[in-house]
Amino acid sequence: MTGLHAAAWPLLGVALLGLAGVSATAAMRNRAPATLELLRRGALVLLVGQAAIGLALAVRGSGPSELLHWIYGVVVIAVLLVPGAMTEDRPPAARSWALAAGSVVGAILVWRLGASG
Repeated sequence: MTGLHAAAWPLLGVALLGLAGVSATAAMRNRAPATLELLRRGALVLLVGQAAIGLALAVRGSGPSELLHWIYGVVVIAVLLVPGAMTEDRPPAARSWALAAGSVVGAILVWRLGASG
């Protein structure tokens, strides 16, 4: 399970950068298509799955080497929850830009999580 947890972070980072690109493109077109919400939810499912594996590893005694790993883990999920909480009365471009920014921050945090082990 440790190998799966370690191998998943580069894939998550690439997925989040891809989501950022799609979101930025939608924002430049002043859109927030329903597809973005599905992609955001998919990324959240992957992140929560990765967090569950990490928690299982910690319970078994192989927790992270740094306390910051826990903090980053919570923040990376939160930065993808915020754009989903934006109401429909917000302009589509604002919602898409928020998702693009959250995805970039999430990718950076995922990279840091992978580096901190």
